[in-house]
Amino acid sequence: MKRVYIIHPFQGKEENRKKIDKICRAAANMGFLPVSPVHAFGFLRDEVPEERKLALKLCQELVKGCDQAWCFGSWEESEGCRIEVRTAKKVGIPIVDFGVVLANFDEIKELIQQC
Repeated sequence: MKRVYIIHPFQGKEENRKKIDKICRAAANMGFLPVSPVHAFGFLRDEVPEERKLALKLCQELVKGCDQAWCFGSWEESEGCRIEVRTAKKVGIPIVDFGVVLANFDEIKELIQQC
């Protein structure tokens, strides 16, 4: 089973946690093992600088053990998400930006149908 690291802004917002829950559920239903730092490190408080620093360090280690990294939401605007993407790139983990995929879905669908 492929492990997919879920990259999505959190910022301690419950509405973001709910979105991440849905993404993880969908990934699991597709046969992937979702790896969510939001769920793994929910015991650390983002508003406490030392705990945020530790969380970011742990996230970098967690992403290294995954087969792919999937990006959702406005991840480019999140420092934590950008760090996770940089780490994944550094160790050669494929990254799928679902914002780009969805924005180009019609073109991608047409290419797939031509194959």
